[in-house]
Amino acid sequence: MRALGEVAPVGDAMDHFRATASKHGRLSELLESLPESEPGMIRTLSVMATMGSSLYLGNSLPIREWNDFAQREIPYECVRANRGANGIDGQISSWLGASADEQDAWGVFGDLTAMYDLAAPALLGQVECQGRMLVVINNGGGKIFDRLPMMKQVGENVSELVTNQHEHGFEAWAAMWDMHYIKVVGMEGFDFEPREKTTLIEVVPDARQTAKFWEKFAQL
Repeated sequence: MRALGEVAPVGDAMDHFRATASKHGRLSELLESLPESEPGMIRTLSVMATMGSSLYLGNSLPIREWNDFAQREIPYECVRANRGANGIDGQISSWLGASADEQDAWGVFGDLTAMYDLAAPALLGQVECQGRMLVVINNGGGKIFDRLPMMKQVGENVSELVTNQHEHGFEAWAAMWDMHYIKVVGMEGFDFEPREKTTLIEVVPDARQTAKFWEKFAQL
């Protein structure tokens, strides 16, 4: 610690709250102006998830976006998150195991994360399914890589390989494992209720609103 040298005084901690309050207000306005962007849909989803008894986030992008854009007024009873060096393998299986005896359990996953664990719903017969909500954010690939600085230094072909762009949907997957299916492509799609069996909610953000959001977010 001594090698760090002299530590600057923090001062009045309330000054930091006042400095960030303005940015938080501008962020709320931005989310409201672009509600069908990916961050905007995450905000709405975070409100819906307060109906659940537990919340699971996996992998990196849902965790990051939930940290940045989820509602903060209503606390969640139990939150779990899973991200690690092993990548995105087995995330849905981990959620089912961690919440096996819980009703109204919510799990939020990226599209590639879901594709890496397509066999996980085979476990549904062994877990509590009442009110269980499996949410997949389908943005057409690993969009988290689009915003990494290193991606600006590679060519378009390399970028496409890294992001694993796709045009797949998840309705047939839901039918395969007898899950109720809901596709959310606009704000009106968030009008749903938990059911006796597991519900798969495929959230498809508007790509143009998302791009506009990140452009404006960088200016906050």
